[in-house]
Amino acid sequence: MNNYEHFGFYRCFAMEFHCSQLTKHCRVCGGRLVGAKKSKRSIYSSQSYKKELKLAYSIDVIIDHVEIHPPSFCKLCKLSMERVLNASRQKKLAPLRSLVVPFTWKAHTADKCEVSEE
Repeated sequence: MNNYEHFGFYRCFAMEFHCSQLTKHCRVCGGRLVGAKKSKRSIYSSQSYKKELKLAYSIDVIIDHVEIHPPSFCKLCKLSMERVLNASRQKKLAPLRSLVVPFTWKAHTADKCEVSEE
């Protein structure tokens, strides 16, 4: 196996590992998903809440990239999103404490990945 083939294998393995690490983080707040292994109930698919995420956080999951953005979000962000949406339906302003500032997921190299280093 020459160096290029070895590099290709390593790159593929590193990307698989990186993507598996992304599944352990919240798409909205960037925090670790609590109970990611134990309880699937506290994890919500971003694809199932496209419209709600767009309205509450201005997050467009349609343009998400699998190697950059986590596919799920946490229960706390879901509850906050529901508070914001309910307040907007009732024509009230949502309390500031219910608003979660969305984490900005950026493209990066494998050498400088905070998610994979955890």
